[in-house]
Amino acid sequence: MSVLSKDNELSEAPRFELDSEGKVTHVTVALEDYLRMLVRLSILEPSQWPEEYRAGAVLLSRIREIERSVMSSNDGNFDFDHLSPETQDEYDGAIIDLNQLLFPGPAVPMELVLKELGLEHLLTVHSN
Repeated sequence: MSVLSKDNELSEAPRFELDSEGKVTHVTVALEDYLRMLVRLSILEPSQWPEEYRAGAVLLSRIREIERSVMSSNDGNFDFDHLSPETQDEYDGAIIDLNQLLFPGPAVPMELVLKELGLEHLLTVHSN
């Protein structure tokens, strides 16, 4: 699963701690869900990230910077094809690195990542 996916499912239900009056005092969520929340909300401040995942804030910051640069010149829409080949590579690399940092394990095929991001059209191979 890609960190940029629109999946809103929690990996497990949050746990609520209540005070003696029954008011919520703390909410505990799974680490995976917290990390997804940081990405979805574009939290770029490393201090808001768990220490061992702070590089994720730097990667996400660069991803969002690239997206904003395209959107500012494309009527607010992100279009991967408007990126230079070098920036496309940097963008792909940052997404892959962020996925590996947050969800280590076997690599996810690019086809699945692109489908999750709604970028299936990039799977088309152009022949000359």
